[in-house]
Amino acid sequence: MTVGPTPGTTIVPTTATVTGLTNGVTYQFEVAATNSAGTSVFSAASNSVTPFAPTAPSAPASVSATAGNESAQVAWSASTSNGGSPITGYTVTALVSGNPTGITGTACATCTGASVIGLTNGVTYTFTVHATNAIGNSAESAQSNAITPAAAAGTPDVSITDVGPSSVNLGANATYTITVNNTSLNAAPSVMVTDTFPATGATFVSATASQGVCSAVGSTVTCTLGTIAGGGTASINLVLNLTAQTTNTATASMKDSGGNPITDLTPADDTSSATTSISAPTTTTDVQVTGSAQNGGPNVGSSDTYTWQIKNNQKAAANGLIFTNNLPPGLQFSSVSTSLGSCTGPAPGTVGGTVSCSVPTLNSGTTMVVTINVTVTQTGSIADTGSASFSGTDTNPANNSFTVTIKPR
Repeated sequence: MTVGPTPGTTIVPTTATVTGLTNGVTYQFEVAATNSAGTSVFSAASNSVTPFAPTAPSAPASVSATAGNESAQVAWSASTSNGGSPITGYTVTALVSGNPTGITGTACATCTGASVIGLTNGVTYTFTVHATNAIGNSAESAQSNAITPAAAAGTPDVSITDVGPSSVNLGANATYTITVNNTSLNAAPSVMVTDTFPATGATFVSATASQGVCSAVGSTVTCTLGTIAGGGTASINLVLNLTAQTTNTATASMKDSGGNPITDLTPADDTSSATTSISAPTTTTDVQVTGSAQNGGPNVGSSDTYTWQIKNNQKAAANGLIFTNNLPPGLQFSSVSTSLGSCTGPAPGTVGGTVSCSVPTLNSGTTMVVTINVTVTQTGSIADTGSASFSGTDTNPANNSFTVTIKPR
Protein backbone atom coordinates (compact mmCIF):
# COMPACT_ATOMS: atom_id res chain seq x y z
CA MET A 1 0.00 0.00 0.00
CA THR A 2 1.08 3.62 -0.54
CA VAL A 3 0.91 6.29 2.16
CA GLY A 4 0.93 9.94 1.10
CA PRO A 5 0.87 13.32 2.86
CA THR A 6 -2.15 14.33 4.87
CA PRO A 7 -4.41 16.44 2.58
CA GLY A 8 -3.48 20.11 2.81
CA THR A 9 0.01 19.38 4.19
CA THR A 10 3.39 18.05 3.01
CA ILE A 11 3.79 15.84 6.08
CA VAL A 12 3.95 12.12 5.32
CA PRO A 13 2.76 9.85 8.17
CA THR A 14 5.17 7.33 9.66
CA THR A 15 2.44 4.85 10.53
CA ALA A 16 -0.25 3.08 8.52
CA THR A 17 -3.00 0.52 9.03
CA VAL A 18 -2.82 -2.41 6.64
CA THR A 19 -6.16 -4.03 5.96
CA GLY A 20 -7.28 -7.08 4.03
CA LEU A 21 -5.02 -9.51 5.91
CA THR A 22 -6.07 -13.03 6.85
CA ASN A 23 -6.58 -13.85 10.52
CA GLY A 24 -4.24 -16.61 11.71
CA VAL A 25 -1.59 -15.94 9.04
CA THR A 26 1.79 -14.53 10.18
CA TYR A 27 3.05 -11.43 8.35
CA GLN A 28 6.14 -9.20 8.22
CA PHE A 29 6.33 -5.78 6.59
CA GLU A 30 8.91 -3.70 4.64
CA VAL A 31 8.82 0.03 3.88
CA ALA A 32 10.34 2.07 1.02
CA ALA A 33 10.38 5.87 0.65
CA THR A 34 9.66 7.73 -2.59
CA ASN A 35 10.48 11.28 -3.70
CA SER A 36 10.82 13.03 -7.07
CA ALA A 37 14.12 11.27 -7.72
CA GLY A 38 12.75 7.78 -7.22
CA THR A 39 12.14 5.09 -4.64
CA SER A 40 14.53 3.84 -1.96
CA VAL A 41 15.39 0.22 -1.30
CA PHE A 42 13.04 -1.53 1.11
CA SER A 43 13.77 -1.51 4.81
CA ALA A 44 14.62 -4.61 6.77
CA ALA A 45 11.58 -6.75 7.56
CA SER A 46 9.52 -5.85 10.64
CA ASN A 47 8.76 -8.16 13.53
CA SER A 48 6.21 -10.88 12.82
CA VAL A 49 2.54 -10.33 13.64
CA THR A 50 -0.48 -12.59 13.34
CA PRO A 51 -3.85 -10.82 12.93
CA PHE A 52 -6.75 -12.14 14.94
CA ALA A 53 -10.42 -11.30 15.51
CA PRO A 54 -11.35 -10.55 19.16
CA THR A 55 -13.95 -12.83 20.69
CA ALA A 56 -16.01 -12.92 23.86
CA PRO A 57 -14.06 -13.91 27.01
CA SER A 58 -13.78 -17.44 28.30
CA ALA A 59 -16.27 -18.48 30.98
CA PRO A 60 -15.39 -17.88 34.66
CA ALA A 61 -14.82 -20.99 36.75
CA SER A 62 -15.00 -22.34 40.30
CA VAL A 63 -18.19 -20.51 41.23
CA SER A 64 -19.16 -20.82 44.91
CA ALA A 65 -21.94 -19.27 46.96
CA THR A 66 -22.59 -18.46 50.63
CA ALA A 67 -26.13 -17.88 51.89
CA GLY A 68 -27.26 -14.60 53.47
CA ASN A 69 -30.51 -13.01 54.53
CA GLU A 70 -32.50 -12.74 51.26
CA SER A 71 -29.09 -12.62 49.62
CA ALA A 72 -25.99 -14.57 48.71
CA GLN A 73 -22.30 -13.80 48.42
CA VAL A 74 -20.95 -15.38 45.21
CA ALA A 75 -17.25 -15.85 44.36
CA TRP A 76 -15.51 -17.19 41.23
CA SER A 77 -12.21 -17.52 39.41
CA ALA A 78 -11.61 -14.89 36.74
CA SER A 79 -11.84 -15.73 33.04
CA THR A 80 -8.53 -17.13 31.82
CA SER A 81 -8.90 -15.34 28.45
CA ASN A 82 -10.35 -11.92 27.68
CA GLY A 83 -10.76 -12.88 23.98
CA GLY A 84 -8.38 -10.11 22.91
CA SER A 85 -10.60 -7.34 24.28
CA PRO A 86 -10.50 -6.11 27.91
CA ILE A 87 -13.15 -7.54 30.22
CA THR A 88 -15.59 -4.81 31.30
CA GLY A 89 -17.43 -6.68 34.07
CA TYR A 90 -19.06 -9.84 35.37
CA THR A 91 -22.74 -10.75 35.79
CA VAL A 92 -24.04 -13.25 38.34
CA THR A 93 -27.37 -14.99 37.62
CA ALA A 94 -29.48 -16.69 40.29
CA LEU A 95 -31.17 -19.96 39.26
CA VAL A 96 -33.88 -22.12 40.82
CA SER A 97 -33.96 -25.73 39.64
CA GLY A 98 -31.46 -24.73 36.96
CA ASN A 99 -33.68 -21.99 35.51
CA PRO A 100 -32.77 -18.28 35.57
CA THR A 101 -34.93 -16.28 38.00
CA GLY A 102 -34.25 -12.84 36.53
CA ILE A 103 -32.30 -11.91 39.67
CA THR A 104 -28.74 -10.84 38.90
CA GLY A 105 -25.75 -9.13 40.45
CA THR A 106 -22.89 -7.27 38.76
CA ALA A 107 -19.20 -6.87 39.52
CA CYS A 108 -16.27 -4.84 38.20
CA ALA A 109 -13.80 -6.07 35.60
CA THR A 110 -11.22 -7.09 38.20
CA CYS A 111 -13.65 -8.37 40.85
CA THR A 112 -14.04 -12.05 41.69
CA GLY A 113 -17.05 -11.74 43.98
CA ALA A 114 -20.42 -10.01 44.25
CA SER A 115 -23.49 -9.82 46.46
CA VAL A 116 -26.81 -10.93 44.99
CA ILE A 117 -29.83 -9.46 46.78
CA GLY A 118 -33.57 -9.83 46.36
CA LEU A 119 -33.58 -13.61 46.99
CA THR A 120 -36.35 -15.37 48.91
CA ASN A 121 -35.48 -16.99 52.22
CA GLY A 122 -36.18 -20.73 52.22
CA VAL A 123 -35.77 -21.11 48.43
CA THR A 124 -32.76 -23.06 47.14
CA TYR A 125 -30.60 -21.30 44.54
CA THR A 126 -27.54 -21.97 42.42
CA PHE A 127 -25.59 -19.33 40.51
CA THR A 128 -23.75 -18.94 37.23
CA VAL A 129 -21.37 -16.15 36.18
CA HIS A 130 -20.46 -14.76 32.77
CA ALA A 131 -17.83 -12.19 31.76
CA THR A 132 -18.40 -9.36 29.29
CA ASN A 133 -16.10 -7.47 26.91
CA ALA A 134 -16.74 -5.17 23.95
CA ILE A 135 -17.48 -8.20 21.75
CA GLY A 136 -20.12 -9.72 24.02
CA ASN A 137 -20.76 -12.13 26.86
CA SER A 138 -18.87 -15.32 27.61
CA ALA A 139 -20.63 -18.63 28.06
CA GLU A 140 -22.19 -19.10 31.48
CA SER A 141 -19.98 -20.80 34.03
CA ALA A 142 -20.88 -24.12 35.57
CA GLN A 143 -23.45 -23.77 38.36
CA SER A 144 -22.31 -23.08 41.89
CA ASN A 145 -23.13 -25.13 44.95
CA ALA A 146 -26.75 -24.86 46.09
CA ILE A 147 -27.58 -22.49 48.96
CA THR A 148 -30.76 -21.56 50.80
CA PRO A 149 -30.96 -17.96 52.12
CA ALA A 150 -32.19 -17.57 55.70
CA ALA A 151 -32.69 -14.67 58.09
CA ALA A 152 -30.21 -16.16 60.56
CA ALA A 153 -27.39 -15.76 58.05
CA GLY A 154 -28.17 -12.12 57.24
CA THR A 155 -25.93 -9.91 55.17
CA PRO A 156 -24.51 -6.99 57.19
CA ASP A 157 -26.10 -3.61 56.54
CA VAL A 158 -24.39 -0.36 57.47
CA SER A 159 -25.59 3.23 57.46
CA ILE A 160 -23.68 6.49 57.97
CA THR A 161 -24.41 9.97 59.28
CA ASP A 162 -22.26 13.09 58.88
CA VAL A 163 -23.02 15.94 61.29
CA GLY A 164 -21.17 19.28 61.29
CA PRO A 165 -21.73 22.93 62.27
CA SER A 166 -24.07 24.97 60.10
CA SER A 167 -21.57 27.87 60.10
CA VAL A 168 -18.19 28.93 61.49
CA ASN A 169 -16.16 32.13 61.36
CA LEU A 170 -13.72 32.62 58.49
CA GLY A 171 -10.52 30.65 59.22
CA ALA A 172 -12.03 28.67 62.10
CA ASN A 173 -11.99 24.89 62.52
CA ALA A 174 -15.14 22.85 61.91
CA THR A 175 -15.57 19.42 63.53
CA TYR A 176 -17.62 16.78 61.70
CA THR A 177 -18.87 13.72 63.59
CA ILE A 178 -19.20 10.76 61.23
CA THR A 179 -20.99 7.73 62.66
CA VAL A 180 -21.21 4.30 61.03
CA ASN A 181 -24.02 2.05 62.30
CA ASN A 182 -24.25 -1.69 61.67
CA THR A 183 -28.02 -2.01 61.50
CA SER A 184 -27.97 -5.82 61.14
CA LEU A 185 -27.35 -8.53 63.75
CA ASN A 186 -24.36 -9.81 61.81
CA ALA A 187 -20.82 -8.47 61.97
CA ALA A 188 -19.90 -6.03 59.19
CA PRO A 189 -16.40 -6.98 57.97
CA SER A 190 -13.69 -4.67 56.65
CA VAL A 191 -15.67 -1.44 56.95
CA MET A 192 -14.12 1.59 55.27
CA VAL A 193 -15.19 5.24 55.24
CA THR A 194 -14.11 7.51 52.38
CA ASP A 195 -14.58 11.21 53.15
CA THR A 196 -14.19 13.99 50.59
CA PHE A 197 -14.28 17.79 50.79
CA PRO A 198 -13.48 20.64 48.34
CA ALA A 199 -9.86 21.06 47.31
CA THR A 200 -10.15 24.81 47.98
CA GLY A 201 -11.72 26.52 50.98
CA ALA A 202 -11.11 23.57 53.32
CA THR A 203 -7.85 22.25 54.81
CA PHE A 204 -7.45 18.94 56.62
CA VAL A 205 -6.48 19.26 60.29
CA SER A 206 -7.07 15.83 61.86
CA ALA A 207 -9.19 12.66 61.78
CA THR A 208 -9.60 10.35 64.78
CA ALA A 209 -11.58 7.10 64.68
CA SER A 210 -13.04 5.16 67.59
CA GLN A 211 -11.50 2.05 65.99
CA GLY A 212 -9.08 1.51 63.12
CA VAL A 213 -6.94 4.20 61.49
CA CYS A 214 -7.43 7.21 59.22
CA SER A 215 -5.15 8.75 56.59
CA ALA A 216 -5.47 11.88 54.44
CA VAL A 217 -4.29 12.53 50.89
CA GLY A 218 -5.25 15.92 49.45
CA SER A 219 -8.98 16.44 49.94
CA THR A 220 -9.76 12.77 50.65
CA VAL A 221 -9.68 11.08 54.05
CA THR A 222 -9.79 7.28 54.23
CA CYS A 223 -10.60 5.50 57.51
CA THR A 224 -10.17 1.71 57.73
CA LEU A 225 -12.40 0.73 60.65
CA GLY A 226 -12.19 -3.08 60.50
CA THR A 227 -15.10 -5.20 61.72
CA ILE A 228 -18.15 -3.59 63.37
CA ALA A 229 -20.14 -6.01 65.49
CA GLY A 230 -23.83 -6.61 64.80
CA GLY A 231 -25.81 -3.66 66.15
CA GLY A 232 -22.55 -1.81 66.85
CA THR A 233 -21.23 1.59 65.81
CA ALA A 234 -17.94 3.28 65.03
CA SER A 235 -17.31 7.02 64.87
CA ILE A 236 -14.84 9.44 63.31
CA ASN A 237 -14.12 13.02 64.40
CA LEU A 238 -12.89 14.97 61.38
CA VAL A 239 -11.54 18.51 61.80
CA LEU A 240 -11.25 20.88 58.82
CA ASN A 241 -10.11 24.50 58.74
CA LEU A 242 -12.54 26.50 56.59
CA THR A 243 -12.12 29.64 54.52
CA ALA A 244 -15.19 29.09 52.31
CA GLN A 245 -18.52 27.29 52.44
CA THR A 246 -17.79 23.57 52.47
CA THR A 247 -19.79 20.40 51.90
CA ASN A 248 -18.19 17.38 53.53
CA THR A 249 -19.31 13.95 52.23
CA ALA A 250 -18.69 10.57 53.86
CA THR A 251 -19.38 7.13 52.32
CA ALA A 252 -19.22 3.73 54.02
CA SER A 253 -18.38 0.44 52.28
CA MET A 254 -17.61 -3.18 53.20
CA LYS A 255 -15.47 -6.02 51.81
CA ASP A 256 -15.52 -9.75 52.44
CA SER A 257 -12.57 -11.83 53.61
CA GLY A 258 -11.37 -12.15 50.01
CA GLY A 259 -11.27 -8.36 49.53
CA ASN A 260 -14.36 -8.28 47.30
CA PRO A 261 -16.97 -5.52 47.75
CA ILE A 262 -20.12 -6.47 49.66
CA THR A 263 -23.30 -4.94 48.26
CA ASP A 264 -25.18 -3.22 51.09
CA LEU A 265 -28.87 -4.14 51.38
CA THR A 266 -29.84 -0.45 51.69
CA PRO A 267 -27.19 1.51 49.72
CA ALA A 268 -29.16 4.78 49.93
CA ASP A 269 -28.01 5.32 53.54
CA ASP A 270 -24.33 4.56 52.85
CA THR A 271 -23.53 8.22 52.06
CA SER A 272 -24.13 11.36 54.13
CA SER A 273 -23.12 15.03 53.73
CA ALA A 274 -22.89 18.11 55.94
CA THR A 275 -22.57 21.69 54.67
CA THR A 276 -20.94 24.47 56.68
CA SER A 277 -21.12 28.12 55.65
CA ILE A 278 -18.87 31.00 56.70
CA SER A 279 -20.48 33.38 59.17
CA ALA A 280 -20.31 37.05 58.25
CA PRO A 281 -18.77 39.14 61.08
CA THR A 282 -21.37 41.39 62.71
CA THR A 283 -21.07 45.16 62.34
CA THR A 284 -23.02 48.31 63.24
CA THR A 285 -23.93 50.61 60.36
CA ASP A 286 -26.89 52.15 58.50
CA VAL A 287 -28.23 50.50 55.35
CA GLN A 288 -30.77 52.55 53.40
CA VAL A 289 -33.16 51.29 50.69
CA THR A 290 -34.78 53.51 48.07
CA GLY A 291 -36.52 52.62 44.83
CA SER A 292 -38.41 53.91 41.82
CA ALA A 293 -40.39 52.61 38.85
CA GLN A 294 -39.60 53.66 35.31
CA ASN A 295 -43.30 54.17 34.58
CA GLY A 296 -45.69 55.11 37.39
CA GLY A 297 -48.80 54.62 35.25
CA PRO A 298 -48.15 51.85 32.73
CA ASN A 299 -50.78 50.14 30.63
CA VAL A 300 -51.81 46.62 31.62
CA GLY A 301 -49.75 44.14 29.61
CA SER A 302 -46.81 46.53 29.20
CA SER A 303 -43.38 46.16 30.78
CA ASP A 304 -41.98 48.24 33.62
CA THR A 305 -38.63 48.45 35.39
CA TYR A 306 -37.97 48.88 39.12
CA THR A 307 -34.61 50.29 40.19
CA TRP A 308 -33.66 49.67 43.82
CA GLN A 309 -30.71 51.35 45.53
CA ILE A 310 -29.26 49.80 48.68
CA LYS A 311 -26.67 52.12 50.23
CA ASN A 312 -24.34 51.79 53.23
CA ASN A 313 -24.47 55.26 54.82
CA GLN A 314 -21.84 54.81 57.55
CA LYS A 315 -18.17 53.90 57.94
CA ALA A 316 -18.46 50.23 58.97
CA ALA A 317 -19.01 47.58 56.29
CA ALA A 318 -22.34 45.75 56.12
CA ASN A 319 -21.51 42.04 55.93
CA GLY A 320 -23.82 39.34 54.61
CA LEU A 321 -26.22 41.85 53.08
CA ILE A 322 -29.46 40.51 51.58
CA PHE A 323 -32.00 42.55 49.59
CA THR A 324 -35.49 41.04 49.23
CA ASN A 325 -38.36 42.10 47.01
CA ASN A 326 -41.62 40.15 47.34
CA LEU A 327 -43.38 40.94 44.08
CA PRO A 328 -47.12 41.64 44.51
CA PRO A 329 -49.69 39.63 42.46
CA GLY A 330 -50.07 42.39 39.85
CA LEU A 331 -46.48 42.04 38.62
CA GLN A 332 -45.16 39.24 36.41
CA PHE A 333 -41.42 38.62 36.83
CA SER A 334 -39.16 38.87 33.76
CA SER A 335 -35.54 39.30 34.92
CA VAL A 336 -33.23 40.73 37.59
CA SER A 337 -29.68 42.09 37.61
CA THR A 338 -27.42 43.70 40.19
CA SER A 339 -24.37 45.92 40.21
CA LEU A 340 -22.88 43.92 43.12
CA GLY A 341 -23.20 40.32 44.29
CA SER A 342 -25.76 37.98 42.78
CA CYS A 343 -29.56 37.57 42.54
CA THR A 344 -32.15 34.83 42.28
CA GLY A 345 -35.79 35.12 41.29
CA PRO A 346 -38.81 33.07 40.28
CA ALA A 347 -39.06 31.52 36.84
CA PRO A 348 -39.62 34.17 34.15
CA GLY A 349 -43.34 34.52 33.53
CA THR A 350 -44.26 33.88 37.18
CA VAL A 351 -46.81 36.29 38.65
CA GLY A 352 -45.58 37.40 42.07
CA GLY A 353 -42.71 35.53 43.71
CA THR A 354 -39.58 36.55 45.61
CA VAL A 355 -36.44 38.21 44.27
CA SER A 356 -33.40 37.91 46.54
CA CYS A 357 -30.00 39.55 45.99
CA SER A 358 -26.96 39.17 48.21
CA VAL A 359 -23.44 40.51 48.51
CA PRO A 360 -20.83 39.29 51.03
CA THR A 361 -19.80 42.84 51.99
CA LEU A 362 -21.30 46.25 51.20
CA ASN A 363 -18.51 48.69 52.02
CA SER A 364 -18.94 52.13 53.54
CA GLY A 365 -20.50 54.64 51.12
CA THR A 366 -21.14 51.93 48.50
CA THR A 367 -24.47 51.54 46.70
CA MET A 368 -25.81 48.27 45.35
CA VAL A 369 -28.21 48.80 42.42
CA VAL A 370 -30.79 46.08 41.71
CA THR A 371 -32.84 46.26 38.49
CA ILE A 372 -36.03 44.18 38.22
CA ASN A 373 -37.97 43.93 34.97
CA VAL A 374 -41.67 43.02 35.16
CA THR A 375 -44.87 42.97 33.15
CA VAL A 376 -47.95 44.64 34.66
CA THR A 377 -50.94 42.27 34.78
CA GLN A 378 -53.74 44.29 36.43
CA THR A 379 -55.11 47.81 36.82
CA GLY A 380 -55.46 49.76 40.07
CA SER A 381 -52.83 50.64 42.64
CA ILE A 382 -49.86 48.25 43.07
CA ALA A 383 -47.52 48.72 46.04
CA ASP A 384 -44.14 46.99 45.77
CA THR A 385 -41.78 46.93 48.79
CA GLY A 386 -38.05 46.16 48.85
CA SER A 387 -36.08 45.62 52.07
CA ALA A 388 -32.51 44.89 53.17
CA SER A 389 -30.84 43.17 56.12
CA PHE A 390 -27.27 42.35 57.07
CA SER A 391 -25.21 40.60 59.76
CA GLY A 392 -25.22 43.15 62.56
CA THR A 393 -27.13 46.12 63.94
CA ASP A 394 -28.70 48.86 61.82
CA THR A 395 -28.61 52.28 63.48
CA ASN A 396 -31.70 53.43 61.56
CA PRO A 397 -33.95 50.43 60.82
CA ALA A 398 -36.76 52.70 59.62
CA ASN A 399 -35.01 53.19 56.26
CA ASN A 400 -34.26 49.48 55.68
CA SER A 401 -37.31 49.19 53.42
CA PHE A 402 -39.01 51.30 50.78
CA THR A 403 -42.34 51.02 48.95
CA VAL A 404 -42.92 52.05 45.33
CA THR A 405 -46.53 52.47 44.20
CA ILE A 406 -47.63 52.46 40.58
CA LYS A 407 -51.15 52.89 39.11
CA PRO A 408 -51.56 50.79 35.96
CA ARG A 409 -54.31 51.69 33.49
